[in-house]
Amino acid sequence: MIFKVQIPMATNESIPQALIYNEDRSVRFMCPAEDVEEWFIEDQYKIYVNADYTHKEFAIHEIVMDEDW
Repeated sequence: MIFKVQIPMATNESIPQALIYNEDRSVRFMCPAEDVEEWFIEDQYKIYVNADYTHKEFAIHEIVMDEDW
């Protein structure tokens, strides 16, 4: 399934959160940004990924081309 993953550009939270959701937002959740930061390059705050999500476990397989949503 394709997901959009967004991390904050700036935050005052002690544990910054990433927002993750699929296109129709039937799956939407947050996780610590540090759990997904390895997939981002410098000055990048949004990526689309092919990933599995089951029972609150999120596993990214690959980054995909930007989607139009």
